[in-house]
Amino acid sequence: TKNISSSLFSDDDHLDSLLSELNDLVSNSLDLSERDRAIVSDFVNIRLELNDGKVGRPAVINPTVAELKGYGTRLRDELDLYLGENSEYRHSLDIIHDSATGMICVDFFKAKKTAPVSVVHADRETTAVLTTTRDELREEIGQWIYFNRDLRIHDGTKTYLFKPMQRFHWTESQAMIDASEIIAETVAAEGATA
Repeated sequence: TKNISSSLFSDDDHLDSLLSELNDLVSNSLDLSERDRAIVSDFVNIRLELNDGKVGRPAVINPTVAELKGYGTRLRDELDLYLGENSEYRHSLDIIHDSATGMICVDFFKAKKTAPVSVVHADRETTAVLTTTRDELREEIGQWIYFNRDLRIHDGTKTYLFKPMQRFHWTESQAMIDASEIIAETVAAEGATA
């Protein structure tokens, strides 16, 4: 059975490799940008599982560390893109999470180089704070919550986002949406103070 099992895994790996190659060929022939590829991949592999009232497991399982980093990198890059290539400012991005909630801290600072994205699993003390925050939000809004939503808090140059640890909240396409909302809220706040 060992040979049969290993040959099945190698066949699956081979099929995955062929599928990846086929996807690259199609994306290249359609001249899709990296952003477009992320949107298509997220739709086909995750968001389609939420179509017509479905709640497919691939969409609601906990994201992997690689997916969290992919989300964070895309969010940081989208925010930096808004500033412009020649800007002397950049965004830093830290993600801390437990099994139920993730908190993202986006900061704005003066730097020429892009800051790496940090992803950290919460320790016991931080998990308690995340749990308290999550419970208070649910208690405050109570009966009007039909599903978990993202929460954004702006504090000076920092923006905090709280998200449920469900994969569809942590896709690259969701990072693009989150970046657009952060930018819109920042521009609106600046317009209100002008």
